[in-house]
Amino acid sequence: MSEKIKAPHEDLTYQIIGAGMAVHRQLGPGYKEAIYQKKLEEQLTKEGISFEPQKKPSRLPQRAITWFVHPRFYY
Repeated sequence: MSEKIKAPHEDLTYQIIGAGMAVHRQLGPGYKEAIYQKKLEEQLTKEGISFEPQKKPSRLPQRAITWFVHPRFYY
């Protein structure tokens, strides 16, 4: 049998997913995204995971192409 290869940041990923699951267990389904966002920020802070909250996209010129990827958190 081969040994499991440890992925980069595996421990941090596990903690982040656990925080998200804890929030969902606490609140349950049906709330707006902003509610989950706030609770997840609180949970990550409680667990000592540093993060930068969601940023609003900067204003683009009217003629600019306006599609882009917007992650919710920056680690």
